[in-house]
Amino acid sequence: PLDSSLEALAGSLVGESGYVDGPAAKSLFNRPQSLAICDNGAVFVADTRNLAIRKISKDGEGMTTIAGGSSRKPGFADGPGDTARFSSEFRLACSCGSLLIADRGNRLIREIQIDDPKSCDSSDSAVS
Repeated sequence: PLDSSLEALAGSLVGESGYVDGPAAKSLFNRPQSLAICDNGAVFVADTRNLAIRKISKDGEGMTTIAGGSSRKPGFADGPGDTARFSSEFRLACSCGSLLIADRGNRLIREIQIDDPKSCDSSDSAVS
């Protein structure tokens, strides 16, 4: 048998849903649907009911929203991360340098350029 253990990386341990950034153990999601993991371990989450793309810090200690989430209404808007809007059906894939979004409801493949392709870390984001 494999020697393994399961532990929470981010979100509520009691199954509470919501929209809270900050310390990973206190963060909340509302229907996370997919993950994208960059080569260096950066983890991005498609938080579909919050219509947001969230990033779990590499050390697992923090959660930030990098795109969407501000309107809490499905739709379409490219541009700076905080004004971007997505349909309620989207999935993520990461290729260092780009975070790709399969935005099913809008029938689009969208891209967020990550500032430093070697690290996949970015605080500035824009959806195109």
